[in-house]
Amino acid sequence: MKEKILVVDDEPLILNTINRTLIRKGYQVRTTPDAQSFLDELERETADLLIMDINLGELSSQTLVDRIKELAPNAKILFISGGTPEANVDYFLEKPFDIDDLRLKVRNILDSE
Repeated sequence: MKEKILVVDDEPLILNTINRTLIRKGYQVRTTPDAQSFLDELERETADLLIMDINLGELSSQTLVDRIKELAPNAKILFISGGTPEANVDYFLEKPFDIDDLRLKVRNILDSE
């Protein structure tokens, strides 16, 4: 079964790039442009990995993470942002990122315990 990845970013170019890159590697990818549609998608169907922009605007990252923990407590989260995160996060990739770095980071996260 394909590993499922759910992505949220308010930048269409980033969303499209992540989507195309990960689909080519055989993942099942769903993308959303904002925090609320991300939560709606997560509520409909969980994912093995969540990739989310830290700065979505309408909800703080902490509020979003708290809600994610309710909906998908075992999901792994890869945060992406143009700056360093204010809080401690397990997985982070700084924008702009190299496509090969994204693929490697995703595979390493999914393979981690």
